[in-house]
Amino acid sequence: MTQPTGTIAEILFGARHSPADGISSRVDEVTVTHEGGRHTADERTPAVRLVTRTNTIPGMTLHHFEPVEPRPAERVGYMASGAWVVVGVDLARELGIAPAAYKLHDRSETPARYAALNS
Repeated sequence: MTQPTGTIAEILFGARHSPADGISSRVDEVTVTHEGGRHTADERTPAVRLVTRTNTIPGMTLHHFEPVEPRPAERVGYMASGAWVVVGVDLARELGIAPAAYKLHDRSETPARYAALNS
């Protein structure tokens, strides 16, 4: 299997950053995957992909990033971890989005922990 390619982007961390095992618990940069990317993802810059949801909130399009690697089957997620991926002008053009910092959904939980947090 070939490694995904893309552009390296910085991760920003909020005061409530809390991924017990998400990629943002171990790195401060990621590889944002896209066509024609020049950087190959690796363990120091793991691959993330843009996720776009239209009309989750009526009339709005929402964007976030999540790992390309599938979450373990016994886990619930991916969800926001308190980290953001910084998308500069050139990368934003490549992805068709505005330059900004977008949430990184790299946190996952056991079903029991997820239920406890949401009860």
